[in-house]
Amino acid sequence: MYSEANLHRYIDESRRSRRGLSIGLSFATFLALLVSLSHPGIGIRMLGLIGVIAGAGLWILTAHINDWEGQLARRNGVSR
Repeated sequence: MYSEANLHRYIDESRRSRRGLSIGLSFATFLALLVSLSHPGIGIRMLGLIGVIAGAGLWILTAHINDWEGQLARRNGVSR
């Protein structure tokens, strides 16, 4: 069982990671769109890969945040 301070720290760090991932994915998507203008096959593959990374990365980070928030809520007797 994690301490309450650790749970808050994990939530904050995961939110920062999710924000950084979103910014990086936005930049990568922009680059993939530029590449697709000159090399459509490569650009489409890049967009597909970015989609997989976005789906998995954001899903995992969001699941961790929800789990830790749930642990905090259960400790404080709040039903979610």
